[in-house]
Amino acid sequence: MKYIIIDDNNQLYKMMYKDILKPLKEFNVEEIPREKMGRILHTIYKIHTASRFNQKVQLPFKGIWSRFYGLSEYEFNKSEKYCVIILNGTLWKGYTYKYLNNLKEKNPNVKLVLVFHDSMKVLCYRKSVEKRLPLFDYIFSFDDEDCCKYGFSHFYQIFSKPDFVCEDDKYKTDIFMAANGSSRVKVVHDVFVNLCKVCKPYVLMTNVDPGDQIIDEGNKTIIYNEPISYRDELQYAYNTNCMLEIVNDGQSGITLRTVEAVCFNKKLLTNNYMIKNMPFYDTRYMKLISEMKNIEDYNKFINDNNEVCYNNHDYFSPVMLLKMIDKRINMQ
Repeated sequence: MKYIIIDDNNQLYKMMYKDILKPLKEFNVEEIPREKMGRILHTIYKIHTASRFNQKVQLPFKGIWSRFYGLSEYEFNKSEKYCVIILNGTLWKGYTYKYLNNLKEKNPNVKLVLVFHDSMKVLCYRKSVEKRLPLFDYIFSFDDEDCCKYGFSHFYQIFSKPDFVCEDDKYKTDIFMAANGSSRVKVVHDVFVNLCKVCKPYVLMTNVDPGDQIIDEGNKTIIYNEPISYRDELQYAYNTNCMLEIVNDGQSGITLRTVEAVCFNKKLLTNNYMIKNMPFYDTRYMKLISEMKNIEDYNKFINDNNEVCYNNHDYFSPVMLLKMIDKRINMQ
């Protein structure tokens, strides 16, 4: 079996999947570009598929880009079996129902796998995705409720532990969080206010409309719309004392903040009640925000300097995802 993974064309993907983007003894993996085109065409393509133009209604005629997809140029060997792995972000950019259906009809030796790193509840293009779900042979999601509703297979998250993180005083914080979108602002702010009473939190929120921002007087404020690279996010995660995680309403899967806490041996403060059902949950180092009854509870958890050490970091390896896919294929 040859595994082909479609480059999701962002820094986050590269770092998350790094461990399988290099030669492996156990699996034959090849990465191919999501799309290949010249600069001018790519600029038009980016405008056509830009999130701000597609938030409420997916713009039509995305099929015109099909001939530029990396899969369109790939030469499948009829005597070999293939498994093509696509992340849900790629479906935002194109890969229409017609395109994927034609691909499968022309290549019966190809299995299609879809991996969700976003909850179906928050996908503005959910209806478009739902139409394409039957085309995939296997679908995996980090969100347990989506798995129950749609019959997806569950994984916790994907993370390749970076080799560049190091102790650096300029990244040191008492508690750190980076989040995206306006929907969590009120919840994050309420927790932030309590944290400010016992420590110096460093909280970044991007893609937050000015009207949704909550600004406090003085310097104790959430930092809005000042994005940093994922590389810097990892440095902050590695050097913080505690990670803060606020999931969207209805989300049952963990974010990368939980993954970073476990892999970097950091405390975790979260509003995700599902954390208690997960095998890496540790009452010593993980607390639900709902368990923080007063300021003293915040102070005791955040400022306790006892060493943090989780027992197992292997739940998040992309190699584990390949093993899950391989097992499903071999079961048939």
